[in-house]
Amino acid sequence: MSPSETFCHFDRAAGLFFLHSKNSLTPRLVTQMSKAIERPHQTSTGSREHGSLPDEELLVRFRDRGDRQAFTELVKRYERELFSYLKRYLGDAGMAEDAFQATFLQVHLKASQFEEGRAVRPWLYTIATNQAIDAQRRNKRHRNVSLDRAGRTD
Repeated sequence: MSPSETFCHFDRAAGLFFLHSKNSLTPRLVTQMSKAIERPHQTSTGSREHGSLPDEELLVRFRDRGDRQAFTELVKRYERELFSYLKRYLGDAGMAEDAFQATFLQVHLKASQFEEGRAVRPWLYTIATNQAIDAQRRNKRHRNVSLDRAGRTD
């Protein structure tokens, strides 16, 4: 599946991620990510070892060693700042939470593409902004369909 054909959905009630494809009517549960990422207001504390590492080292540890604690520490470090940014950008807390989760899903999926020597913060914010734009597009399409259907007198 290409990225343009899929999107991620976080089911708040279940606390699980689902990957949707326009080619499939059934969403696929993303269990690895559901375990690795927690909701923004429910993060666990990272180990002391991870707390002193730079963001770039955390991402490299996650990418190269599969260190889930390093990934959790990155989520923890950026949760308030990035969530606030997305909330301001989107103007809606629910959409911001979904974009936040989708951002870290993309970080998880694309960690292998992170170039060493590059700063994590701008890379992360680029991903977050793209997720916010995608969320706005999905929301706009949904509103357009809803308005079209509301005007019909079948």
